[in-house]
Amino acid sequence: MRGVTTYIFALISMLAVASCSPRVRVVDAHKAQELNAAQYPTFGFGEINIEGDSLPLPGQVRLNNSINMMKDAIARNLRSKGMQQSLDPALKINISLAVDEKIQTRQTNFANDGAPRYVGQYRWRWQVEEKEVGRYDMGRLSLEMVDADDNSVVLKSVAEGVLPKKMEKLEYTIEEAVQRMIAQSDK
Repeated sequence: MRGVTTYIFALISMLAVASCSPRVRVVDAHKAQELNAAQYPTFGFGEINIEGDSLPLPGQVRLNNSINMMKDAIARNLRSKGMQQSLDPALKINISLAVDEKIQTRQTNFANDGAPRYVGQYRWRWQVEEKEVGRYDMGRLSLEMVDADDNSVVLKSVAEGVLPKKMEKLEYTIEEAVQRMIAQSDK
C-alpha cells in the first residue's frame, strides 16, 4: 500500500512540474553591463523589425496588437526597475520579431496505418510517407538595449516559443518572454 501511495505521489509531482514548464525559452543572452536605474533613468523604443511569413489581414492586426503588448510588457518591467519612459531616453530599446508558420508532420508506419486493403489487378502498395498533423506559429523575439550616448549594446537577448492562437494566452506568453529576457540583466 505504501509503495502505491509513493508511486501516485511521484506521478502527481511529475505532472505538476510538466504543467509548469515555460512556454518560451531564452535561447541567447549577452549582457555587456549592469542594467540599473541609476545609470539609465529613462528608456525609449527605437527600431522595430518584423520578419517572417507574409501574414493575411487578420494576422497583420494580430501582429500590431502583439507589438503593442510587447512594448507595454517591456515598459512595465523597466518601470519596476525604477526607469521612466521618455522621448529623449538614456537607453534605447530595439525590437525584432520573426513569426514563421511551421507544419507538424508524422511518418506513417505499417503497424499504425496498416497494410493496403486491396492487392489485386492494380497492384496497390503501401509506402512510408509524411502526413501533416497540424500547423502552428513559431515566434522569435529579440531585444537589444542600447546606450543612447555611445551606441554600445547593454543587453541583447533572444527568446523563442510557440505562439498561442488566443489573444489572452498570447499576452501571457509575451509577458513571460519579456520577464525572462530582462531578468538576464540581473545575472
